Amino acid sequence: MKNVIRLKSILVGVSLAAFSAVAFAQDRIEGRYVVQFKPGTTAAQRQGLRAKFVREIVPGVTYEVEITDRSTTDASMASARQRAEVAFVEPVVRRYKFFTPNDTNFNLQWGLTKIQAPAAWDIQQGSPSIIVAVIDDGTDITHPDLVNKVVPGYDISDNDSNVMPGVGDDHGTHTAGIVGAQTNNGTGVASIGNRIKIMPLKIFPNATSATSAAAIRYAADNGAKVISMSYGGSTATSTEQSAVDYAVNKGCILVAAAGNDNVQNRFYPAALVGVVAVASSNPNDSKSSFSNYGNWITCAAPGANIYSTVPGNGYQYLSGTSMSCPMVSGLFGLVWSQNPAASAAAVRAAVLNNLDAVPGTWCPGRINALAAVNALPAPTETVCPVSAVALPVGNVAQGSNLAAMQNLDQSAYVAGSIKTVLGHAVVFDVSFAISGSTVNLTTSRVVFNMGAVSPGLMQIWAKNTVGTYVYLGAVSTASVGENGLSFSLPRTLTGYLQSGNRLDLRVRIMRTNSTQPNFTIGIDRTQVLLLQ
Repeated sequence: MKNVIRLKSILVGVSLAAFSAVAFAQDRIEGRYVVQFKPGTTAAQRQGLRAKFVREIVPGVTYEVEITDRSTTDASMASARQRAEVAFVEPVVRRYKFFTPNDTNFNLQWGLTKIQAPAAWDIQQGSPSIIVAVIDDGTDITHPDLVNKVVPGYDISDNDSNVMPGVGDDHGTHTAGIVGAQTNNGTGVASIGNRIKIMPLKIFPNATSATSAAAIRYAADNGAKVISMSYGGSTATSTEQSAVDYAVNKGCILVAAAGNDNVQNRFYPAALVGVVAVASSNPNDSKSSFSNYGNWITCAAPGANIYSTVPGNGYQYLSGTSMSCPMVSGLFGLVWSQNPAASAAAVRAAVLNNLDAVPGTWCPGRINALAAVNALPAPTETVCPVSAVALPVGNVAQGSNLAAMQNLDQSAYVAGSIKTVLGHAVVFDVSFAISGSTVNLTTSRVVFNMGAVSPGLMQIWAKNTVGTYVYLGAVSTASVGENGLSFSLPRTLTGYLQSGNRLDLRVRIMRTNSTQPNFTIGIDRTQVLLLQ
């Protein structure tokens, strides 16, 4: 315990860059280091470093460099630190997959039952719009339980798009399956994330702090909401911390495995500021025998004997905090699916403020999927009613029942109607009383409960703040579902709101075959629905 307290006091007093300078010898990669240049440094100044630039981590700012004589690494780093244009220099350190031997003594996927995932799925089954990046040794994207669940990824180590694992590399396919294997498809395994998507990012077999940082930035720049990292090492680096800060500032949640050495020592990137550090629990909610622990752990999740996907269309039990990490990552994705517009802070709080208590003091608690999903309620749509309906000047129609149309949002099945006379189209204006937020909406749509017009088309314009009708687009009227015909409006409506928060739409319904006779269109309900 004295060692832990002392280590903490040292870290408070020094920067990560200084700490990384005393990286354990076995972690350092001789002949390589990371250099960050000050703002405004020119390409010519960077080339004055006299080292080979092997990887750009932050464009124009941070690079991994290589020197020919590995024995002079310290001298080269010291020389680089003296250059006026250099902000900092630190070693490149190795990153390791966390693993423990297999054990098949427990039933299939006990962990999902333990964290109440099935009950959580009764409320939320995940959204394909939520992407979880899995940084690992590659993912078998042809696996039947993964083939429909992945978005394009990248091999950071080799700088190509081939994310398939190497021979014997099961780790990344296993962790990806825990996050988001296809669920309820009649085969294989279920996943905590259910319908969420996976972005495979490959940094092994030659993983370092530099490739880790590059992968984190890639994930943040390419749509990942959650970043899962089942790897680590004993040395902190400013390069990874900077990447974590970048991803957090872009609204991502980062999750990492705590390590499998049964010690209280901090492992990285799990112990970096802003990262959720995950320990492993067993079926009794006790610490798994291998799991690291201590006051730096954020939460625990099932990690002993976890059944998931492996390359070659297979499935296997594996154990480790590497299995706990994607369980938490997938849960963040599931909870975020409740409200994709929610902040990362709100999603973190929903999961981490609703942990189940565990025996002892080795971690703050074990995740509970049901409690987490319930803590972030799905938003409800604001219903905006009709305030006025009119026929624009010049529209040729007869038999119109505008009085009924005036109350379309109030009285279902009291239909208004408009009949065309000579043409094959009808036009009407409808205004809505808008309430609630109108900026950065999750969805904004107008819905018409109406009869089908086939072959037909509905075109919609919205009046802007200078009084001009702007064309928004069209939708087919050939078939209308039981929930009506829905048309997506802009997610920010402020440029279209009239005095008194009124939204004016012009609607044109037409037959797309001009030889068809005139027709009557009946509408029994219309409203604008806004989802924050």
